[in-house]
Order: sequence, then C-alpha cells, then structure tokens
Amino acid sequence: MITDERLRAAAEKSSDLYLCCMEEGYDAIPPHEFSEPFERKIRKLKKRADHPYFYKMMHKVAVIILAVLIGGSAWLAVDTEARASFFGWVKEVYEELFIYHFEDGRTSNEERITTI
Repeated sequence: MITDERLRAAAEKSSDLYLCCMEEGYDAIPPHEFSEPFERKIRKLKKRADHPYFYKMMHKVAVIILAVLIGGSAWLAVDTEARASFFGWVKEVYEELFIYHFEDGRTSNEERITTI
C-alpha cells in the first residue's frame, strides 16, 4: 500500500514535470501597448474616479444654472413688462457695442459714424 507521503511526493514530481514540459515550447506574447488617446481617456476616468465630489458638485452647479436660464427665458417669454425692462437694460449696458437701425432709416449712433 502507498503511503500519503509517497503519494504527495509523486504528485509534486508529476506536477513539476508537467509544468516543465508546458513551458518548453511557450512563446510569451508581448503585452499590448495602448494608444496615447486611449491612455489619456483612462487617466481622465481615473482622475474623475479619484475626485467624485468635485465632479458631482460641478454637475449640480450646471443643473442650477440651466434651471435659472430656462426659468428666466420662460418668464421673459410670458411677461411683456419683464421682457421690455430686460431689453431696456441690455440696450443701456451695451449701447456702444451695437448700432440700432430704426424703421425710419436712422441709426442710434449716427453722430458717431464719420467718413474718412
């Protein structure tokens, strides 16, 4: 009868021989090299994963800004007085940047236009 120790030794020897035979004709495949754009994307994903609070906060700020813009646009679309006062404010602030053409053919800043 074969003892457990001899059986373990034979199994270990068999395992070593099998491993040596398998490694003889083995050609290692070189590791895959990723492209630079892919590496940049992975670095960006890792950075986002390392700092989730910052990106979540940016997302929340963007949502709030978008909600304010949509709400303000809807309010200006409905309320004519608000629209008139808003466009009056825009004209007051940006008066020097634009030339307004009126229906009678004159411009808002004709006196500033000079010919050379």
